[in-house]
Amino acid sequence: MDRLPPEILGGILHLVCHISDEKERCSYATVSQNWQAFVERATFPTLYLNQSRLGEAQAKGIITPARQSYVRCIKFTAIVPGKYYTENPGMTSQRSNEAVFEAVAKLLGAVKTWSSPPCGVELALEVDYEATPKLPDLEDGLGWDYRCSLVSLPHDAYLRLPEVSCITTVTYNPKRDTLLFLVPKTCCEIASQFPNVHTIIWLFRSKIFDRDMGTREMSPMQLRNDFATGISMLPGSVRKAFICWGSLTDDATVPTCLKETFDPLSLALREFTKQLEQLYIDAVVGNELFNDPSLNHDSEKPLWPRLRVIEISTHARTPQGYDTFDLDMCVHETDDHTEAQYRVGHLFKPGEVWCLALARAAAHMPMLEFLCIKWHINESPRLKYAVDVSSSGATFEMRSSPGLVIPDVIQNAWWKAARVHIREGEDYTSW
Repeated sequence: MDRLPPEILGGILHLVCHISDEKERCSYATVSQNWQAFVERATFPTLYLNQSRLGEAQAKGIITPARQSYVRCIKFTAIVPGKYYTENPGMTSQRSNEAVFEAVAKLLGAVKTWSSPPCGVELALEVDYEATPKLPDLEDGLGWDYRCSLVSLPHDAYLRLPEVSCITTVTYNPKRDTLLFLVPKTCCEIASQFPNVHTIIWLFRSKIFDRDMGTREMSPMQLRNDFATGISMLPGSVRKAFICWGSLTDDATVPTCLKETFDPLSLALREFTKQLEQLYIDAVVGNELFNDPSLNHDSEKPLWPRLRVIEISTHARTPQGYDTFDLDMCVHETDDHTEAQYRVGHLFKPGEVWCLALARAAAHMPMLEFLCIKWHINESPRLKYAVDVSSSGATFEMRSSPGLVIPDVIQNAWWKAARVHIREGEDYTSW
C-alpha cells in the first residue's frame, strides 16, 4: 500500500483513523514510517488533557516535536479534587482556586516552547471536579445552579504564568452539568499571557453569572464589573471576539441595580472593540458600547479602523433597567393557540441614544461590512435593526422588523454614515 500516491494513501488512512478506536490507530502507526506520519497527523490535531494526562504524556515523551506540529486544539480540563466541594458548597474555595492555578501553570509551562503553526493552536478551557461529589440536600425549588461554585486564580497569580506564543484562540464553553465555573475575569487573566491570541470565544451562559442566588461571595454585578476590569488586560492582538453572558429571554438577567449612571462593562467593551475586526455579543449591554465622547468632535480619524462585522443581541432594557422602545402589542388568536404580535412603535429616549450612537459610530468604521443589533423582548419576537454595506461599497441599507418609527435626527446621522462608505458618484438606497 505504501506504493500508492501519498494523497490517496493519506485519504484512506484519514478515513480509517476516524472510524477506528485509539488502540487500532496505534497498530496502524506501526506498519511503516509513512503510515505512522499519516496516522499521527490524523490523531494529534486535538489533544484532550488534564493534569494527570499531561503528566503522563510528558513522562513518556508522547508529544514529540513532530507530533506537536500536528496539534491544532488543546482541550484542557483543570481538575479540582472533589473533597474541596464539601468545604463550602456553592461558595468559592481558596484551595480550589489554587488547584486551578497549578493546573493552568502546568499546561502553559509544557507548551511555552512550542513553535507556532501557521494557523495557530486553540486552547479550550474547562474546570471540573475529579469525581462528582456528593451533593448536599437543598430546599425545594432550588435547582442545579445553586449547587455550583465559581473558581478564579489567586490574586495576581496570572503574573506568574509563562507567556505562550503558539495559542491564537481561547475558548471557554462550560458543560451544562458542571459544578465549577471560571470567573470571567480569570479568562481575561489567562488570555493576557498569549501575545498572539487573535480570537476569544467565551460563553458565560449559566444562571450563576446573572442571577443573585443569595449565597455567592460575588454577586452578578460584581462579576460584570470585574469582567470589565479584566477586558483591559487582553492583548492588543485580539481581532475577533464572541462573548455570551446569561439568557436574554429572561427579565431576571437584566442588571437593573447598577449604581452608576453608566455601565462599566459596556464602557470596557467600547475600548476593546477599537482593536477588533469582528464583534459578536450576546449580553445585556448599553449605548455606552458605541457612544464615544470623541464622536462629539468632527474628527476624521476613524475610531474603529478595523471593525468589519458587528452582531449584537441584547435585551430591550438597558443595563440600568430602562426600556429602549415601545411597541404596540396585539393578540393574534387562532384555533390552536394565542400569540402576541407587535406593530409599529416608537423609541424611548434610551433607544434614541442607542440608535444615534450606532449611526455616528458607523461613520468612524471605514471597513464596516455588516452591523446588526437585535433587542430581545422576553419570549416574544426580537426587534432587528440592521445595516448592510455591500462588498463593493455601492449600497447602504437599514431595516427594522417589526417596523419602528425612526426620528429625523437618527436618519440624518445614518445618511452621514452612508456617505463614508459610498464611493463618489455612486448611489445608495433610501429608507
